[in-house]
Amino acid sequence: TVEKPAISFYGGEPLLNFDLIKRCVEYARQRFARKVHHNFTTNLTLLSDEILDFLVANEVSILVSLDGPKSEHDRHRVYKNGKGTFDRVMDNVERIYQRHPDYFREHVSFNAVYSPDTDLIAVNDFFTSAPHLFTRQRINLSGVRRGNQSFESRCKPNGNQARELLELERRFVQ
Repeated sequence: TVEKPAISFYGGEPLLNFDLIKRCVEYARQRFARKVHHNFTTNLTLLSDEILDFLVANEVSILVSLDGPKSEHDRHRVYKNGKGTFDRVMDNVERIYQRHPDYFREHVSFNAVYSPDTDLIAVNDFFTSAPHLFTRQRINLSGVRRGNQSFESRCKPNGNQARELLELERRFVQ
């Protein structure tokens, strides 16, 4: 069986250049005989109704950067002015779910990034607290790579991650 070709947009914030995404999707539709799968990673802060309608109509998959509850997410994901992005991200997650529940279930997944200061129990509790949004969704959990000294100097380890990982293992390996 032959896999569908895919075009992915990520790195920075792809929605900063939505017109390019739109042109690429339209070009692929005209150029290729078989369907091309499109996906992108976004923080969802720039999502508009126009963009959402295009994504749904073209079955573009979305990987949403969402690091857990407000206290965890807003620690590192902020606007230029320092204000956290959590409220905007969650408003847009809910908007996608409410307007297009089938699309949401099939085409939206989440990526939560943890760092040494992340409360892993809080992240787990967040993703299990809203089953209408997260139960059927794919949720990736990935760690920050070591070596970014600027980031690491601002990131104070919580000192509990080893215990939190054991607790999560106990919860899931019963």
